Amino acid sequence: MTWLQGSLTVLLGMIRREVVTVNLDSLVKQGRLPWRPNAQSKDLEVFHQYEIPLTGIFWMGQAAVLFTMAFEGDGDLSVWSYVELDEEVAAGLPALTFESLEMLDDWVDSQFLGREAVFAIVREDRIGSRWTRIHVESGLLEATDAFLTAVIQSLDQVEDTASRIRAKIAGLDAARSELPDSPELLKI
Repeated sequence: MTWLQGSLTVLLGMIRREVVTVNLDSLVKQGRLPWRPNAQSKDLEVFHQYEIPLTGIFWMGQAAVLFTMAFEGDGDLSVWSYVELDEEVAAGLPALTFESLEMLDDWVDSQFLGREAVFAIVREDRIGSRWTRIHVESGLLEATDAFLTAVIQSLDQVEDTASRIRAKIAGLDAARSELPDSPELLKI
């Protein structure tokens, strides 16, 4: 095998792994359960649950999609994230076991790293109207932060000024209670 043939083989393998067989733009639907985000999601396999599925996979056709509650707030809001698994990872799912929740969390984070994923706001176990695609560059928590920042910035597009102000005041109140030692917020 020549250098060029070997390089092309590696390149084709990389391209094959990046082929998206799931339409990320239509992965989640408002009002659906986050572990069943659309009517095409089938064969749920749960890795972690507490009253509801929190981390697992579902299948859409031949594609395995990993889902997880990326972050849970104090109230009824949470952020969920979704990523299509590589074919090799999906093929190894039957043999996959985790000795601890920490090992599961590390594995989940590794599946999102460097990939484009869908993030969605969930209220009372139902997908809300806010979701988007984000490239996960440094970790799931950082991508969740970027998603929520974008959601908060979108408040500026709300036409009713009084509603925008109420939302921002509520955000400040929440930030003050969550970050009591922050010097910037103590000045307010």
